[in-house]
Amino acid sequence: MMNARSTSQSKQFPQEWHMPIIPNSYPDRHPQITNEEKRLMEQYVSAAGKTMTGGRAKRIFDQLARFEQPYVDTVRLIAHTRNLSIGRRHLFTFMIQTELAFWAWPKEIWIEVIQTTPKKVQPQGVRLWMTLLAYFFGGFLYVGASTSYGFIADIIFGKTRMDAEVGKLYAPLRSIGYDKEFGGYHRFRWTTAFALTPSIDAPATGLVRIGYP
Repeated sequence: MMNARSTSQSKQFPQEWHMPIIPNSYPDRHPQITNEEKRLMEQYVSAAGKTMTGGRAKRIFDQLARFEQPYVDTVRLIAHTRNLSIGRRHLFTFMIQTELAFWAWPKEIWIEVIQTTPKKVQPQGVRLWMTLLAYFFGGFLYVGASTSYGFIADIIFGKTRMDAEVGKLYAPLRSIGYDKEFGGYHRFRWTTAFALTPSIDAPATGLVRIGYP
């Protein structure tokens, strides 16, 4: 029976979990942006949307690949990838202002970046991307209103794994009458994820910094 149960669990999700984005796997992580990189970002940000497309845009992205690749890889963790250019402009704007690569930003800058995302973009868009970038590259979890923590947990750990872990931990509460449809279930989902989350820089510690606005 025990072997059968273990086999069933192993089919649900891999035994070993890996962070979906590993910052150190990207080359050229110098913290400052060069004058040329700043010029290219300014050119992209100032151009009207319809004029910065095709070959012109690709030439800029190729020269800014050390920023573009981790950004796009993070966005691709989410099925919804519309408004990619809006998120890129938002990221570039703050890199121009700080003259720092986004992985070198302190917590205070990340909080401002997340809180000033364009309001017209849906919740699972630019704000979520910036929250994930802060988590992966800034090493802290932003805590604030209108943040889809359950969705973030599913992105980082995988929905199948989260369903299994939350189900085990939530079972005692359900047995005494709690309904998983209540909001508390979804908060519990992120609490479970937080308990499982290793530090990006020190996986053995199990610690992640929390960023409050």
